[in-house]
Amino acid sequence: MEIRNHLSQVKHTLYYMNFQPGSELDIVRMATAADFMWNVADYNPEASLWKVLRSRYGAEVARELVQYGRSV
Repeated sequence: MEIRNHLSQVKHTLYYMNFQPGSELDIVRMATAADFMWNVADYNPEASLWKVLRSRYGAEVARELVQYGRSV
């Protein structure tokens, strides 16, 4: 079930995350969660992941990661 199905239960004025990233994957998770919280109404998970991967690793490596993820 998508988180959008629960948007009516989410208070949009305040978000609190009690999470300490301990790995690179956690950092990507935190960044995509922040993107969701910043723009709940227009959030696109694929575009969000792409933005995070591209900003952290550059377009070429991000493209390789996405292609690898699709192949597994």
